[in-house]
Amino acid sequence: MKLLKNAAAAGTCLAALAFAAPAGAQTVNAFTTQNVIQALTNLGIAGATTSTVNGPQGPSEIVRFEANGLKHVAALEVCNTGAAGCLGLNIITLWNDVPGVDLNTVNEFNISFSFGKAVGAGSNLAVSRYAISDGGVSTKNVQANLSNHAAMAVNFMEFYRNGASASSVSLDSVSAKPAVADVAALPGLAGIAPFLSPNDFNESPRATAVPASTHAAPR
Repeated sequence: MKLLKNAAAAGTCLAALAFAAPAGAQTVNAFTTQNVIQALTNLGIAGATTSTVNGPQGPSEIVRFEANGLKHVAALEVCNTGAAGCLGLNIITLWNDVPGVDLNTVNEFNISFSFGKAVGAGSNLAVSRYAISDGGVSTKNVQANLSNHAAMAVNFMEFYRNGASASSVSLDSVSAKPAVADVAALPGLAGIAPFLSPNDFNESPRATAVPASTHAAPR
């Protein structure tokens, strides 16, 4: 829990903020699948894939990658027609087959850690982190947003399991798992949810990538 508090304190109010990059730094003025994959490569995360999906605002490009034993999606958003790249990057991790979503624990996590947001509905949980490139950001800022999200996704699982364990829901009960996961019901993610890569909540994450040393994304 001490680790979680330290990570949250460092990342407070920085999850969705991106300021102009300092002079001399390599600058990202808009997100593209190419510079997102390059950021992942710089973090030592290989095997990312891209695809174009028909989202609520029309065609959208997404990058799927795995880090810390979990599947994640980075969706490019706020894309101007005819312009190269997009101004928003929505990084999302989804879990299905959750045996009873405890919204009190989800809300407690959101109150405790201002890294982005966690949501829950039906048999699903998700965490998301939104980065913006308005005015230009450094490449290290992009890397930190991706790495910090991957680290906080694991922290959320631990926080949720510890918080929900006091309830009547058994996270270890296979029989308690619902037969169908309604991924379209998550608040704020209804448009993109069908394109996410869900994780089985009952599987423990495995450390497959080293997260950033701080949750404060550099400018």
